[in-house]
Amino acid sequence: MSHNEWFKKRFCYHPIYGKESYKVSIPIFDEIQRSRPISSEEKEFTEEDLLDWLYDLQENNFPDAPAFELLQRFIKKPGAFEKGEVCLTGLIDFELGEIIDLESACHNYHCLPYAGGLFDQPIKLIETFNVIRATRNKYDNLKIEQITKDVKNNPDSSKKPLNIPKIRR
Repeated sequence: MSHNEWFKKRFCYHPIYGKESYKVSIPIFDEIQRSRPISSEEKEFTEEDLLDWLYDLQENNFPDAPAFELLQRFIKKPGAFEKGEVCLTGLIDFELGEIIDLESACHNYHCLPYAGGLFDQPIKLIETFNVIRATRNKYDNLKIEQITKDVKNNPDSSKKPLNIPKIRR
């Protein structure tokens, strides 16, 4: 599958393969039970509109949920996959993507980006790595909770191997 076909199947603002705006079905939440969607409406969203909506959703309804999980759970593109595949490639800038890749490489290869020990690293870099790791852990915890719930609700699923994410420390 070519990159272009891959991006066409997703809700994506990628500068080359994506579109400038999408018609999106978004949930409308109960004012009292803020985590319960009661209906939905279709809106045309640019990247900035989507990020504003996502920020409000996270602040007001789901303060402990990672933004990516909220996108996967609630955003639906008409004609896309049943669950609504969301591509974050166009939502993050190049430098942030590089820092996330650097954190992953440092974690996987047990190394630090600058010569010396931990105290020789820039404090802002260490703080950034901590935020990246904490966000990944939140998301992984949500996946583990969902897997656990699925196993409890479906006794036959306990015979299948579980793909449980490894928590980063």
